Amino acid sequence: MPTESAVARVQRFLVLLPWLKAHPGVTIKEAAAHFGITTSQLVQDLRDLGSTELPGMHPGESINIEFWSTDSAEDDTDVHVDDDCTIVVIESLQFDRPTRIAAAEAARLVLALDVLETMVGSGFTAIPTARAKLTTIGPGETVPGQFLPRGKAPSRSAVVATVMQSLATGHCLTIDYLPDGRDEVSTRIIEPLELIVEAGGLERVDAWCRRAEEVRSFRVDRILRADLSDEEPRRPDVLDRAGALQDSAALRVHVTGPASSAWAIDGLPGCVVQSPAGAPIIASFPAGSMEWAVRWALSHADVLTVTGPEDLVAHIRSRARDALES
Repeated sequence: MPTESAVARVQRFLVLLPWLKAHPGVTIKEAAAHFGITTSQLVQDLRDLGSTELPGMHPGESINIEFWSTDSAEDDTDVHVDDDCTIVVIESLQFDRPTRIAAAEAARLVLALDVLETMVGSGFTAIPTARAKLTTIGPGETVPGQFLPRGKAPSRSAVVATVMQSLATGHCLTIDYLPDGRDEVSTRIIEPLELIVEAGGLERVDAWCRRAEEVRSFRVDRILRADLSDEEPRRPDVLDRAGALQDSAALRVHVTGPASSAWAIDGLPGCVVQSPAGAPIIASFPAGSMEWAVRWALSHADVLTVTGPEDLVAHIRSRARDALES
């Protein structure tokens, strides 16, 4: 029998667990026949799936499948597997139905591919091929137009050249920008103040943002279009650049926790710690969207507590309650 490819196994994994959940008590022989594989292949699949778990090894965060028999007449520990053993899915990590990519998820991947092409150039044929496949993800279902970039993104060098021209001439810029933590491109008029090259080569443009009416820092690799504008400069004479790295975030998350949890917020852009070193943490940081903030809070709930804003706390409690009820 030819060696099975990894792609074929992954494709089977995506439907195997939901199918087993829908057919409790099915035998190894019956399940193998349904998927057109040998019983030994199915047993190996079950063993591999059963070793899957989320980091942290918390209860309910793993896949637990029983597919063996115990010969109690001789020894309770005498476990064996044969074709007539029944398969029982105890924990499935919520894989209760076949996994299928949705239009919104495909849209996020399309945006990521455009940003990647901006960074690495257009010499990789895999990028346009993947984009073409994702743009039409199923019969009658296509990626929403509002998620797609407006034309081909410029190269980083072209963006930098336009920024430098703006700095030299004092012109404003009209940019299409993909903010951190969001899925839609926004159009803004900015007045560049400085081009900053950070360690590792990451380039940022500090600029007065007309929409935020504050100084913001825009990553060059997230600028999908940059054109000189005829708009007259309107920025104030005195500027506060302390909040530039907020990246036009939609909300600011407030957290508290023990001093030992400092690692959880270390390196977050725009994070402000109000407590002294070694004391219990009181801090805040910008978030690009409510959904991102909720996911971050739930994944760090064992070390930090989100105290505000109130609508974010309500969303976190609701999501946690739904998870517990599930």
